[in-house]
Amino acid sequence: MVPQEAEIIKKIYAEYLRGSGDKGVVEYLHRNGILTRAGKPFRKGTVEGILLNPTYYGANVFNTVGRGMSFQGVKPTDEWVVVENAHEAIISKETWLRVQEFRKERCPAQTPPALTGANHALSGLLVHETCGARMVIDIAKGRKNKCYVYYTCSTRRTKAKEHCEGIRVRADQIEPYVLDAIYSKLLSDERVEALFRDLERIRANLAKDRDVKLGSWKRELSRLDAQEERLVTAVADGKMPPEAAKGRLEKIAKDRIEVQKRIDGLGTLVDVRQLRVTQDIIVGLRASVQAMIRTKDPRQIRTFLSRFIEKIVVGKDHITIHGSLEKARKTDQATNGSYHRLAWLPGQDSNLQPSG
Repeated sequence: MVPQEAEIIKKIYAEYLRGSGDKGVVEYLHRNGILTRAGKPFRKGTVEGILLNPTYYGANVFNTVGRGMSFQGVKPTDEWVVVENAHEAIISKETWLRVQEFRKERCPAQTPPALTGANHALSGLLVHETCGARMVIDIAKGRKNKCYVYYTCSTRRTKAKEHCEGIRVRADQIEPYVLDAIYSKLLSDERVEALFRDLERIRANLAKDRDVKLGSWKRELSRLDAQEERLVTAVADGKMPPEAAKGRLEKIAKDRIEVQKRIDGLGTLVDVRQLRVTQDIIVGLRASVQAMIRTKDPRQIRTFLSRFIEKIVVGKDHITIHGSLEKARKTDQATNGSYHRLAWLPGQDSNLQPSG
């Protein structure tokens, strides 16, 4: 195998171990323009075959496919004949075995689909403070095969301990704790009033842009009116045949309609300067946010949070929420993003627990 193809195999295994899943790995490959040996986009089945193949850790595999009248396709892995150390490895056997274990955990027959993938409110937002890596979903089983879902440091999960000590937090503890903090602490009276001040700044910028466009389009209307008047005068004075002016007058009429549509489309901006921030407004805003972040749909929660939260950094005894309205506006990166720090205490089982 050429070095370039070997690097692709390594990337596929690494991305899978970050918690992407088969589909997520395919999306990663597509985003980065990585193609198969034949120059075609990777498919889910291709990625699955790569992740299952012991060849990549240096083994040769035989008896993988049933043949003859009783052909059943690919045989169960326990019927394969594997010859270890048959050639140079691309990945370690430990990495391959770790992938197989993760695949077993992610299998719907073993683990409910709701516990796998990105079906969690804080997926993609949590970051480990020590190494800066994203925290991904991990699953552990307790007594009676009960599943426990954790957010765990992706560096520690995919690399040796010397790269990062790692951290693991139970999803059913950190999710309600962070959401409650956003609801009760980040939406204080002062922060809500600051929000309205920012809204006024946004409104002022929009109004300025609207006035510039309105002035430009009104000048265009005036230009069209003047052009129409000159044509009509030329026809009246006998300087231009009516047939020659007809097409130009029709074009002016169409252009005037288009410009007027643009003017009408500007609409009216609400002047939030005239809006007094009362306690009723604050309570109403909090109720709307509470209804959103306490919904049962984690994807809806995550979409809502990602509009104004940049990242949530998890440390040993604290969590720091980073975000700003700049992100919500989807404009340039904020130069002075706000953040909020929450205290946490380590629990008995070495997992983080919310402090009292």
